[in-house]
Amino acid sequence: MSRDPEVKRVRDWLTRLVIRFREEYDKLTDSEKRILQGIYDCHSPCQLEVFWIKDPEFMILVNTHFIDREDMEIIVHEPTKTSSFLEKAERILEEPRWRREVGKTERPVFPEDRLTHAECLADRIGGCVHQVKNMLFKDFSRQDMGSMIFVEAGYVSLFKGNICELDIEQIVSKEIDTARRSKQSSDKTTEQRQPATKLRGLGTWFYPPVWIGEVPKLSLNDRLNVRYPYAWKKAFNHTLLGHHIVLNQDGLFATNIEDRKEALRIFNTLMDILVVSGRPAHAVREQELAQSQIDPENFTIASYGFEETTLRTSLSDPSSIHFLSPPLRTRISGEEMIEILQKTEKILGQPEHAETLRFLVEAHTHLSNAEFSQAFMMSWIILEKHISDLWADLLKAQDVSEMRKRKLLGGHDKWTIDIILETLNLSGSLEPKRFQELMKLKKKRNDFIHERKRIAKDDAETCVNLSKEVVKELISQYIM
Repeated sequence: MSRDPEVKRVRDWLTRLVIRFREEYDKLTDSEKRILQGIYDCHSPCQLEVFWIKDPEFMILVNTHFIDREDMEIIVHEPTKTSSFLEKAERILEEPRWRREVGKTERPVFPEDRLTHAECLADRIGGCVHQVKNMLFKDFSRQDMGSMIFVEAGYVSLFKGNICELDIEQIVSKEIDTARRSKQSSDKTTEQRQPATKLRGLGTWFYPPVWIGEVPKLSLNDRLNVRYPYAWKKAFNHTLLGHHIVLNQDGLFATNIEDRKEALRIFNTLMDILVVSGRPAHAVREQELAQSQIDPENFTIASYGFEETTLRTSLSDPSSIHFLSPPLRTRISGEEMIEILQKTEKILGQPEHAETLRFLVEAHTHLSNAEFSQAFMMSWIILEKHISDLWADLLKAQDVSEMRKRKLLGGHDKWTIDIILETLNLSGSLEPKRFQELMKLKKKRNDFIHERKRIAKDDAETCVNLSKEVVKELISQYIM
């Protein structure tokens, strides 16, 4: 145990806090006690531990309620200069009391397999250190920066200066009064109208990043403070096939669609229409779906969360707000986005065409990722379907009997793609320029499939661009 008088002063202050808190805590009803939680909740069992930064002085207080550790176990570490604080914190977190794994009934903030209490606490201490860095250039009048949970029975709080400067009586009085008022407020609320249930569903980000609506102009004060007030601002809400969809200006959108397959179908059709409209868009993968909630009273996104990290989902990282600020995103006006949503709804009403479009956004995604073979083959599927449709239309126009039609459409053992293309061109169903393009791409396709010749970037781009033209022609009667 440290003999440093300042360490003893802090330990004594914490002891008095626990004792005074419990004197008032015992006067509360059971329902009032259940309301109390946070850094100052010192009911038994309680363990307190202080991580101490000096020059400038900050304290990180950890409050836990572990039943397998002694009650009123108070540990105050000696002050450590900022340059060596993280190294010392790491050594402390390697001590036995923090090594145990998070139990099944506990809820770590970042749920991962086999997390330890040390890892959960390290995340929070790291956040406090980041907060200290930000506070060096700001004037904070308050000392207590609020509580953060790191496991179900544990809280962390950052304090500016020395915690002993706080008034114990004021702290305890505020905590107890809050519990009583909250209980009274809760009783009144149950008698009043219950809030509307949040609309649960799935959402995601537009990717590559977009900005919907007018681009805001940052003030000099915003730039100096690295503050970006445009995040999370709603652009508008809309309906799509009877589903609600809320879009934020930064490209995050949420729906009340809960079926993952249906969400992927709708979201990727939306991305398809962006591509057809000349906007960059990548296909949405299942792991890029966010669990989201919509507030039905004002139709705003109340919450969202992703299960995995990809380039798309990383847009949720606060650091991306700066590096992907509005001027660096593709700007889409609100009117254009509404038009895109309307076109999406029309195409979704044509399932066969919607399925064809799906290959286009997949091809664009592969091309953007420099996956040229995949991009080529995805777009070739569209072109081959186009050729088959032209062939079927020609036979229909010639009033060919069903028997002959079955023969001519029955396979490629006699009527190969090569022969069909020649016939379509000779009949006038395929213009010479398009005919030449398809013949060249067909050869590239055969060389890749049969001779394993790689697809070059230029060939992939040509195939994707031609498939885009074909898709535009195909859906023009519905959306143009």
